[in-house]
Amino acid sequence: MGTGRRVAGANASAIHRRESDADAPRAPWAPARPWMRARVLAINAGSSSIKAALFEGADGSLARVASASVDRLHTPDAALRVEGGGQPEKVGGDGGVQRSLDAVLAALGAKHGADLTAVGHRVVHGGALTESSLWAPAVADAVRRATVFAPLHNPANV
Repeated sequence: MGTGRRVAGANASAIHRRESDADAPRAPWAPARPWMRARVLAINAGSSSIKAALFEGADGSLARVASASVDRLHTPDAALRVEGGGQPEKVGGDGGVQRSLDAVLAALGAKHGADLTAVGHRVVHGGALTESSLWAPAVADAVRRATVFAPLHNPANV
């Protein structure tokens, strides 16, 4: 075992890579060992909906295994829809972002577990940021500064 380093991502469990693996080219979400399966959660939180999809794969390829969404955010009619899950369910309360995101994550976690390799989140406008980035204070500051370009979206993304 070499000395490890952690690459902080948007999720609580960071991606762990051994120093001996550091030179091996691979996608940022890929596990340190090629035979391990990756589980990536992609989230798109907009001004009126939240969409999320869970992807799994190995050897550098991912396939979507589940998705869930909440439409009509910020209204009492906010409804959770789960892929292959029948009728939409009311989120409850005022249909706010936190309650709706919790409902999406609970639906995907209950069906597929919560052990994730990485989380990706789409931000409408990152200002000077033009590529995928690990979430860090400087990234949050850049997204905050770009709020003028996406005032309905960016505040909720930070």
